[in-house]
Amino acid sequence: MSVIPTVSQDGVGVVAAGQLNAYTFSCYNTGVLRTIVGQTGMTAYLQGTNVPADGGQGIFYWNYASTASDDNVNTIVPAGVVYGAWIRLTLAVASGGTGTTTSTGTGSVVLNNSPTITGTLNATSINASGTISIGSNLAVNGPAVSVYLSSNQSATTATWTKVTLNSEEFDTANSFNSTTTYRFQPLTPGYYQCDATLGATVTSGTQGSCAFYKNGTIYKNGSGVTGSFTVISMVANAVIFLNGTTDYVELWGNVTGTTPSFTGSQNATSFSASMIRGQ
Repeated sequence: MSVIPTVSQDGVGVVAAGQLNAYTFSCYNTGVLRTIVGQTGMTAYLQGTNVPADGGQGIFYWNYASTASDDNVNTIVPAGVVYGAWIRLTLAVASGGTGTTTSTGTGSVVLNNSPTITGTLNATSINASGTISIGSNLAVNGPAVSVYLSSNQSATTATWTKVTLNSEEFDTANSFNSTTTYRFQPLTPGYYQCDATLGATVTSGTQGSCAFYKNGTIYKNGSGVTGSFTVISMVANAVIFLNGTTDYVELWGNVTGTTPSFTGSQNATSFSASMIRGQ
């Protein structure tokens, strides 16, 4: 097996080849690293796959018994070597701690070679050059819907009536039934921001209100009006916890007057909800 020759730093002192396993050296790219045959105990810092900081940077160690193929990412095999390769260290590194399963401390966390993280990762910020996959039970990609009433809906005076929200703008997780039950029932437990606008008209009206029903009963009241009117617009806003199985939310309205009707229009009567926090 060949070894690195003795080297000096600025002409001061000489490091013998047999002592190089006590040092970590730096390589510009994988092409340079591929020209070096290591010794047991040696480590190398790769500045980048092709150029420094291009995403391929990381720490490698010499595995004298490796027969793995060179993939130019995690395994670098020097030319002419039958046994031995530079193997990337797949560590989560943070100032204050290192480890393949646990890392504590503060500072920048560097994740090499697409490591798998299990358990809970707590961080105020993460800088990454690769792809971060987010689980479906997190708010960043949880269920979100936006629906509306497409045409006018007749209502009975002074009677709570469910709004038949029958047109969907989007429904990311098939959480809204716009054909029969007209309810939002997500399959992911969490806290949901719910917002609604309800328009109504009457020949002559005296009172109107709207509300979110949860599981069939009034849960949060929205705005309303008491007084003479013919056209009204009401709103409701609330953060509602839904258990991801049986819980559901509906929009209901109550208008007192002659021939009341909910106004069908994307701008007049609508409902939207999105997950803002997991359970």
